[in-house]
Amino acid sequence: MNFVATFPGDDGAAPALSATPGEAAQTRLLAALVCPSTNEPVVVVPLVVAGEAIKEGAIFNPAGALVGRIANFQVDFVRPGETERFDFLRRQTQAGRLPQRGDFAPEWVWTRHDAPGVAYSLAPIPLDDDDELVAVDGDGATIVFVANGTVELQLQAHPWSGIIEVGYGETLRRIDLYRAHMAQPNPVVLELGAAPVRVQLRLTGERNPLSMGVQCLFGGYRRLTGAQTLLRHVKRPKVRGAEFNDDFQQLLAGVPDEGLLLDIGGGNRQIDDPRYINLDYADFAEPDLIGDATKLPLRDGAVDAVYSSGVFEHLTDPIGAGAEATRVLKPGGRAVIGWAFMQPIHSEGHHFYNATPWGVENAFRGLRPIRRWNSTSFEFLVRWGVDVSGLRGQAPEAEIESVLETLRRWDGLIPESQKPYMASSVWVEFEKPI
Repeated sequence: MNFVATFPGDDGAAPALSATPGEAAQTRLLAALVCPSTNEPVVVVPLVVAGEAIKEGAIFNPAGALVGRIANFQVDFVRPGETERFDFLRRQTQAGRLPQRGDFAPEWVWTRHDAPGVAYSLAPIPLDDDDELVAVDGDGATIVFVANGTVELQLQAHPWSGIIEVGYGETLRRIDLYRAHMAQPNPVVLELGAAPVRVQLRLTGERNPLSMGVQCLFGGYRRLTGAQTLLRHVKRPKVRGAEFNDDFQQLLAGVPDEGLLLDIGGGNRQIDDPRYINLDYADFAEPDLIGDATKLPLRDGAVDAVYSSGVFEHLTDPIGAGAEATRVLKPGGRAVIGWAFMQPIHSEGHHFYNATPWGVENAFRGLRPIRRWNSTSFEFLVRWGVDVSGLRGQAPEAEIESVLETLRRWDGLIPESQKPYMASSVWVEFEKPI
């Protein structure tokens, strides 16, 4: 059984719209979905549609069990929810009550972290890979601004984050910003009332026992205007963390216009291209698909290319994930995989298996390796080691820089043939036999 969204407008006719890249990508993705683990077909029930995409929906297996959802255009097989019932939604669809249209949404206005009205008691620390966030660090440090109405704080939870207090009017809230794996959105909604109110975020100096620090990652805030804005599913280009390198661009260039490239563990990155599908397990805003890399919710041979950079060391079953990537890749399709080798611990609690080039090839043993390369730098590895080992502030800074300068010189002396032995990461390009 299957449901097909007719996208009725107020007059019963579908609006004449050209699909955005985000809408086109969702259409292709929905056509490729299966149930995780079982590879059974799925039934996608649209609940709310906007433009040419499903904004909210429920995903069931053939037996009518809820296995996934669509929330704010994002397909999610990790947090499917618990409230939707297949028989009820089927009756609602047959009666013409579903899907509903949701072409307009409440309008928000943004105030960035560096806006003139945002004051810091300590200078915020810029983040190298993201100008949308700053870090505030220090016991008792505050962030202050004045606002009214409904406000959403743009906070990120992180392994080095602590506990903050948010005060406004007579209200004081404590918020633990610790998360074990990478920075994740942690928005906090404040109902401030009609009159302008002073809002203060204060670092308490307290932290979760597992946290490595007490900092607060702050991006600013947004406020409801009371107006409505046209809603479409768009892919907003963003890169936070690993860049889209030349190897990614070449891989994407080889994907047909109607094809798909699956980025396993794409995290906080997105491009405005209907061929690109970002899969991640964490509930970031950017991924098109939330799922488990070891149980991909995609049919056999669904994608033309697979890409992954700095992810497989964080998987509890990288060999299983490699087999899944092999399964969903079309015969003749290509995969480019970057995997940590000589790297210190990072993403504490979620860093499991570094790999040699042979380890990478073993995880993708169903594919044929056609090219191997690596990233090698003594200076890079030792600098990283200095930063995570606590040597900063213990050893003289001039001494550290002298060592690093020597290592930079040594990097230029390493023969290409020997670089794999001390590579910070290894890369392999594969092809799936036809």
